[in-house]
Amino acid sequence: MPPSFGEKADESERLCGHRQSDSARRQKHAKSLDRTQSKNKLVATRELDELRRNGFDLSRFEPWVTAEVVALYLRIDPATAVRYAAAGKIPAHPLPGMNERIRWRFLLSEVRDKMMSCTGPKSRTNVRD
Repeated sequence: MPPSFGEKADESERLCGHRQSDSARRQKHAKSLDRTQSKNKLVATRELDELRRNGFDLSRFEPWVTAEVVALYLRIDPATAVRYAAAGKIPAHPLPGMNERIRWRFLLSEVRDKMMSCTGPKSRTNVRD
């Protein structure tokens, strides 16, 4: 009778000397995601800094930016920026041809104009009574 799946795992653990637990695998994956997110944030920070260094003259040329750059500009999480874009709370433009996942691009001038038009005493929708 062939060994079951659990017995094979026990045998491989015995041969290799160790076996990663589910929590160890999750921690490793979380660290990998943290590194990727940190790298994306660093790239976005550099892009935003370069825009500021170059005078950020929107009258001549305005580059399309990612959700990470908008998130830094608005001081929110990138996932929140994407959620706001999907809900229509901030102006965003989906890239064409993306069937599985929508990738958004933003113009900071549009985002700024939208935020400036929403300021005032009546626009405080996040206040809970």
